[in-house]
Amino acid sequence: MNVRREVPPQIIRLSLIGFYLIDREDIEIDGNTVFLGPNRSGKSSNIDAIQTALTGGRSGFSVYNAAAVRQNRPDAHRTLREYCLGVVQHDENEKPRVMRKTSLTWIALSFRKGD
Repeated sequence: MNVRREVPPQIIRLSLIGFYLIDREDIEIDGNTVFLGPNRSGKSSNIDAIQTALTGGRSGFSVYNAAAVRQNRPDAHRTLREYCLGVVQHDENEKPRVMRKTSLTWIALSFRKGD
């Protein structure tokens, strides 16, 4: 007897409005995807946006900026509020800069049904 294994849906697009330093962006995702770029280019914020969408932003389910947290960097810890307001602080000696006073933030994931 053949048992058909269920294939989970795949994320094919990440859409962001007012998230961190992004005003509006659609990021197409095809298969296995890696976010590459120099430090502070937005790799972690994209991953954190996906985490937020998948968990509904519930605290305790996400570790934002996880790579920096693992490195114990002083600028590592971020909150969903800081992402929505675009708070930037590159090191502990720098005063945080707030890019938006208010925010209406949208994070959307598009999926393709698994085959």
